[in-house]
Amino acid sequence: KMPRDDKEREWYMKAGFLAPTTGLKGISQRLEELGYKVLDLTSTALALHRYSYNGLYKGASDYATREEAIRDIQHVASYFWISSTHPPHSYTLRRIRGTGSVRP
Repeated sequence: KMPRDDKEREWYMKAGFLAPTTGLKGISQRLEELGYKVLDLTSTALALHRYSYNGLYKGASDYATREEAIRDIQHVASYFWISSTHPPHSYTLRRIRGTGSVRP
């Protein structure tokens, strides 16, 4: 494993988003170890990514109905909800770190 220090956190913040989708699950697991709450968000986003390619095709989709996909889209969007009192990056980082609240 890589050392858990500020340099690693900095790398994830600067370059981690450039990873291919096949690497996102592992990166999100590592970020969880560093204190960022992103595993659920990543899993849901990857399910939506598959849905965007496959639709409701049985055996290739995580969703049985369109409504299930819509609910997950709303769930992912709630992580990035921006209020007028919080800059986008500040609110999103606090939410991912588990120190922010989800707004309706």
